[in-house]
Amino acid sequence: MKKLWWQLLLLVLSFTFVFLWQLSSFSKNTLQLAGGMIIIYLLVSLVRRKLNPMELLTSESWSIFFLNTVLILLIFATGVFSSFLFFLLYFLAFGIAFVFEPITVFVFVIGAILVFLPYVDIDDVTGNILHIGSLLAIAPLAFWFGLDYKKKEQAEQNTKENKESLKKKVSKKGAKKVL
Repeated sequence: MKKLWWQLLLLVLSFTFVFLWQLSSFSKNTLQLAGGMIIIYLLVSLVRRKLNPMELLTSESWSIFFLNTVLILLIFATGVFSSFLFFLLYFLAFGIAFVFEPITVFVFVIGAILVFLPYVDIDDVTGNILHIGSLLAIAPLAFWFGLDYKKKEQAEQNTKENKESLKKKVSKKGAKKVL
């Protein structure tokens, strides 16, 4: 449960940061911020790998935070709803459902809608509403796929644990028979 709250907090922080950034006078420097965040993420990942080469990415939560923040900043920098990057939000929704707890995909969609809502009435209102609607439509699908993935992951873990305990029991019984 603690993990779920941590994941929800990171998503909310990401959307809050982007929303406040867009309201500030710094919003004209969005591309520079996105580039800086990418560089920071790569440096942190590189240092983490140097410290422990067997761990590729230990903190999926921070990876999602950076990915979410950078993607939304880039969408704002390239035209909000008319951005050619907007469709990546659909893939990010599925990624969040697989990496985080599946329920967090709804927080992601609500956060995205709240961040983009002030821009719905700009230019093509119907198209913008369809973009919002498509995010709403994809959320349950991502949730169910994420739930199924987690169930299969748990079943694999249980199978692995059962095999290991069976091997231990067999080796103990085999050792007793030899004696």
